[in-house]
Amino acid sequence: MSNNFNSNKDMKLDPQVASQMLSSIFDACDFEQNSVPLDVLTSYSNYRKERYLAQKFILTVVMILFFLLPILFVAPRFSLTHVEGEIPGSPYVELVTTHLVPTDKIEASIDGTKMPVYEMANGTYHVIPNKNGQLDVTITLVTEQYTTKSIQISDVDTTAPILLSSKQEGEMLTIYFEENSGMLDYENIYAQSIDGTISKPVSYDEKALSITFLYPKDALNIFVSDKSQNTLNIAVALK
Repeated sequence: MSNNFNSNKDMKLDPQVASQMLSSIFDACDFEQNSVPLDVLTSYSNYRKERYLAQKFILTVVMILFFLLPILFVAPRFSLTHVEGEIPGSPYVELVTTHLVPTDKIEASIDGTKMPVYEMANGTYHVIPNKNGQLDVTITLVTEQYTTKSIQISDVDTTAPILLSSKQEGEMLTIYFEENSGMLDYENIYAQSIDGTISKPVSYDEKALSITFLYPKDALNIFVSDKSQNTLNIAVALK
């Protein structure tokens, strides 16, 4: 019996029956009858309940916005670290962010010249400068807050190899160079004849920074580059 009663505990009385019961209770207690109809009281109670829920929702939203408001004015936090590259004369700058707000954009420049920014797999960023000077990096968040930091770059190799001397031994022409980084890009050194024929060095000596070509039958243009892609053009004319 009690189980049936509990299962029906959410049942509602018919408004007319409830009004008659309330009137009977007032009579039994010798109280003055209620002048406001029960359905009006019920409607007002529902109205107050709905208004209370709306106010509670609005208050919750306001409180959330209140706690999130400081985040809208948080500036980006990040660090810049100068890293020597695997190739001398080709450094890069590692950028690590420590803020929680999503990043909108990252910009880098040296003396007004934009530098590329690469996102790495580990979540860091690399800026690879191609010239010396003050590197300025600016991070802008989705909240439009931004921060700029600077780091001085002075070890980028921007000088092409320098011709020191040359000598001819039989049919071989050996040319000696001086290079700031000490590393020529031997794989990409070549010579071009007047008719456009391309030829590669016969041999090279990394320790002596020299290359050897077959002595040309015609004039040659020799292109000598280093690992930083600085290129020297040598015109070889027949004696």
